Amino acid sequence: MPTIGNRRRRMFNMNEEEAAKADKYGRELVVKTAVGAVLQPIANIKILIQLGYEPFPLTTGKKFGIGRDAYFLPNFLSYGRNLLNKRGWAPLYNGVDAGIISNLFGGTATFATTMYLDRYFADFGGKALNLEKEERELSDHESFQRVVRAAVRQTMAKTVGVIVARPFTVIMVRKVAQLIGGETKYADVLSSIYLVGHEEGPRGFFAYAFVLLGLVPQLIAEFITIWGVHTFIYAVERGMLRAQGPEHIEEADKEELMTSTKKVLHLVAPFIVNTFAYPYTLVSTIMACTGSG
Repeated sequence: MPTIGNRRRRMFNMNEEEAAKADKYGRELVVKTAVGAVLQPIANIKILIQLGYEPFPLTTGKKFGIGRDAYFLPNFLSYGRNLLNKRGWAPLYNGVDAGIISNLFGGTATFATTMYLDRYFADFGGKALNLEKEERELSDHESFQRVVRAAVRQTMAKTVGVIVARPFTVIMVRKVAQLIGGETKYADVLSSIYLVGHEEGPRGFFAYAFVLLGLVPQLIAEFITIWGVHTFIYAVERGMLRAQGPEHIEEADKEELMTSTKKVLHLVAPFIVNTFAYPYTLVSTIMACTGSG
């Protein structure tokens, strides 16, 4: 009897390696989406702050802990606590349905684009050279070529994913923004899609994206993140390889150090780079509400 995996492989003409990648990515996407749904309150608080909704009283304190007295807006945790006490849990999970669909559709489109490029356009972004080699085995030029190829391909895949997910991202932002005016215009995802399409047409989903707003800032933020992370990791790794370690350190220990450092870099780099991408994320969030009144 054919299994689900075999039927899927025949349907999409996948080989064993592609099917294994799809299974692994599918599991990771489900886990990521589930975690995102649980942490939806964090996303909602961030959106409300980005939209300028600050209904809670200021607090007093000293600048940098030792400076003069000053007034401060509530921090992230205080904001969430005040919102919970005032409105309950419901507003904190508003838009979670659209967020789930956005993550699933966007992630699936990103992965499908990656698989398509791997199958039909292996040289897109550069020739597929030295992909299996360790960083220490490459020259600066070879490593740079590999980084550029990876960044170009990731940029293309992420662009498709963001465009596919954008309508649901807009709906999620608008559902969260309703809290500001106490509105109930946007309900479930399907009725919201119909409402936006009926009132604003297709451009409503992209918030005038093709004129320069809404989608475009989100794409710029993604590009900054992708290229910034790749550049940062490349610079640090090549710098570490150029630096001569103590002679008493064994080669195996050096390799272990490089591996550990790479893992840390992949965790830390996005937080550093997102500082530069945040202004475009902010503009994208604000423009998602354009024409929603």
